[in-house]
This record gives sequence, structure tokens and C-alpha cells, in this order.
Amino acid sequence: AKAIRGRGANVFTQWVGDPDALGSAVLLTAILRKLGAEEVRILTGSLGHPQNRNLVELAGLKLLDPNKDRLKRGLNCMVDTSPPLGMLATTGVQAVRDYFFVADHHADPAEVEENCRAKGVRRVRLAFVGLAVGSTSAFMAVLAALFDVLDSLTPGEKAAAALGVYTDTSALPHGATPLDFKMFEVLTRSEETQD
Repeated sequence: AKAIRGRGANVFTQWVGDPDALGSAVLLTAILRKLGAEEVRILTGSLGHPQNRNLVELAGLKLLDPNKDRLKRGLNCMVDTSPPLGMLATTGVQAVRDYFFVADHHADPAEVEENCRAKGVRRVRLAFVGLAVGSTSAFMAVLAALFDVLDSLTPGEKAAAALGVYTDTSALPHGATPLDFKMFEVLTRSEETQD
């Protein structure tokens, strides 16, 4: 909280934002604001599918360009992808050297560490890479619950996080863990969010 209070934060997703990345970004944004961040920007290069554009509209998200619109002195965070920026799912995003928070269920931690050394990343303060879950949104929902922010989310924001779990697990049967099922249920308890 001391590192966050009064600061700004950049939340990078893949260049093409998908529901898991966007749902994770919504949850991280809520946590950072709860801990005192003055401004949080979700940075996504583009949206590929109509469902993703609908998700952004439903949740009231403001997505910004990951190169032009980042906060210069903001804490750099990544969700549903791993550093360094400018590789793999973030091709086209200009690199940064220091990261405050990273959460990703895709990557192999050893490979991420090797790529970071090769590309000049100095530090990743809080790294949660190679998570044993079907979606990063499920992990972020647990953190949001721990920081007591789930009840402050709008129905659209909860739906965004739930859709992140749902899509990355192919409607829950593929790769879903008990944590994915539990957090999907927690996120969709209200009728308004279900709709």
C-alpha cells in the first residue's frame, strides 16, 4: 500500500485484449484504487472480437494505447501476459525496465526470467507467473476478495471478470481448476451480473 498510495499505475494486457486480460485488468484496477492509487490506466492495443468490444462497453472500461497513453512515472503492471513488453503477445509495445506487479497463468517462470534478463528488465517486484489456474481472472478475483473490493465492483465489472474465467476455460470444462469454478460462482451470484 505504501508503494501504491498517491501514485499512478499502468496495467498492460496483451496487445489484443481478450476477456481474461480485460477481466484481470478490471480487478487489478479496483485493488490498486483501494490501496490508494490516484490514477490507473488499462493499456490495450486493440480488440479483436465483437464480444470484447461489447465487454468493454458493458463494463464501462476506458482502454488506452500502451505506448502513447501510459503514465510516465506510473507503476507498471501486467495481467494475463508476462514481461518483457515487446515480445510474444505484446509485440509493438515499447519496453519498460521495472515492473511492480505481474499475474499470468500462461508463462513458464524460468522462461520469463530468462527473457527478462535478455531484454534488460531490472526488476519485477510482485511476480505471479505460471499460475496453476485456468484463467488469470480467477486468481485476480481471489486477490480482489482478499482486499475486500469485490462488493465495490459494478455488475458490468463483475461480469467482465466472470467472462474472463469463462472464456479462458472454454465455458469451464477445459483447464478449469476448482478455483476457477469457485470464483466464477462468486462473481456471478447476483442476478444483475448474471444478466
